[in-house]
Amino acid sequence: METKKITTLREGFLVKRGHLVHNWKPRWFVLVPDRLLYFKYDGGKRDSCQRGKILLKDCEITSPFLDYENRPLVIKLRTKNGVDHFLEACSREERDDWAGDISAAMEKLRGPEGVKGPSLQTTTGPQLHDINLIKVLESMYDVHSGIKMGNHLDHGSSYSNCFSDYEKKS
Repeated sequence: METKKITTLREGFLVKRGHLVHNWKPRWFVLVPDRLLYFKYDGGKRDSCQRGKILLKDCEITSPFLDYENRPLVIKLRTKNGVDHFLEACSREERDDWAGDISAAMEKLRGPEGVKGPSLQTTTGPQLHDINLIKVLESMYDVHSGIKMGNHLDHGSSYSNCFSDYEKKS
């Protein structure tokens, strides 16, 4: 069986702002031709568990992103879905190198002369039509067969009105 090796364009340490809790955490980033992967970074080494990915196709990059007063080394990536990712480098040179490499990868995804690939309509596969969202919501809240709602405790933080897909067994 032949395995396809993914080309690594760049890898290294950046600090990433969290999505839900807006704290900044060190992550190990790996830039490949169509995405930016990130991993937990603990004790100077990369964890083997991937924490996330940022798809670069139709992404927008802002560097330097100067909206954070005390953080002049931030890069902002906005995905085609409007999700913002904030990455901080350790120096201006490092920030500019990362921004340049990410921009070059994004440019290659645009194709010749900046032409974008197929529209979202043709790449998403089967489309769902005639869905009644009211019925979907009602079935979610159904006491007997719906999704259970409750509180969730995670690393000392409490979240209310969370959906759960499991039943507690006594």
